[in-house]
Amino acid sequence: PFPAAAPPLFRATLSFLTSAGMTRKGQLHAAVLLLSAVDLALAFSPSLSKLPPHASYRAAAVSQRGAPLTMMAAAKKKEPPAVPDHLKGKKLLGLGIAAVDFIATVDAYPKPDDKIRSTSLSVMGGGNAANSLTAAARLGIECSLLTKLGQDDNGDLIRKELNSDGVDTTQCVSKAGLDSPFTYILVDTSTQTRTCIHTPIQEDLLPEEIPKDILDGV
Repeated sequence: PFPAAAPPLFRATLSFLTSAGMTRKGQLHAAVLLLSAVDLALAFSPSLSKLPPHASYRAAAVSQRGAPLTMMAAAKKKEPPAVPDHLKGKKLLGLGIAAVDFIATVDAYPKPDDKIRSTSLSVMGGGNAANSLTAAARLGIECSLLTKLGQDDNGDLIRKELNSDGVDTTQCVSKAGLDSPFTYILVDTSTQTRTCIHTPIQEDLLPEEIPKDILDGV
């Protein structure tokens, strides 16, 4: 008998394959293949994607220039844990780097004077201070960042992404003529390693740019 918790579509698929006279092992293999195809259709079809998922996961795929699809099981969304009593009403201040990461995946790290193509590209926020504050903010802690950014598109992207995760960026210093920090990251799928090339901002945060009350409530 099928487990009571089995998704209805999975149960129905196995029932159909049973009536077709397939062996139990063959039924399971065929069911997995069929449901994978259905899940891909749900993920990529604008109309089908509005239907409720048939199981606790949805397919996610990323492809560029004909690269093979990568299937990933989406993690179930969990409520953030309660903030400990001693941290309630307190603020976590981060002083350090916030940057934009340009993450390119390649089949193999290029040799000197090589010219290769990436298989995927992601652009997202990075930097040690920004990453740490994002994690803490998602746990429900009030967070604020103090850093220096340029008045450029990368700076706007950094602030926008941090704000969307609940990190306060009102204390960040923006200065015209500077380039906000960014990092090129090459991910080598053959060795499962990554190489980072970081370009820092041209000017560090100056003492006179730090508000005197910055530590209040921290």
